[in-house]
Amino acid sequence: MNDCIGRMVECLAFEEVGGVRAGEAIAVKYQNRPNSIFKYRCNDEQSRYNLGNDFVWVCSPTSYNDPYDSSISIGVTR
Repeated sequence: MNDCIGRMVECLAFEEVGGVRAGEAIAVKYQNRPNSIFKYRCNDEQSRYNLGNDFVWVCSPTSYNDPYDSSISIGVTR
């Protein structure tokens, strides 16, 4: 997994936008994504309804309770 992160940093760590290889970084991300993801919910009527009907509720990143949950930060040392 660390190799994956290193490859993404190599693609994205440029001071000028012209050097960024976003398409390659996205390809690396999709090649290394997990086979499954889990969402833990309480056992209530709405959760069971969603499960029984193949619904997944998600909110906008602006509504997350952690302001850094969807932020991207790459540090470059010289």
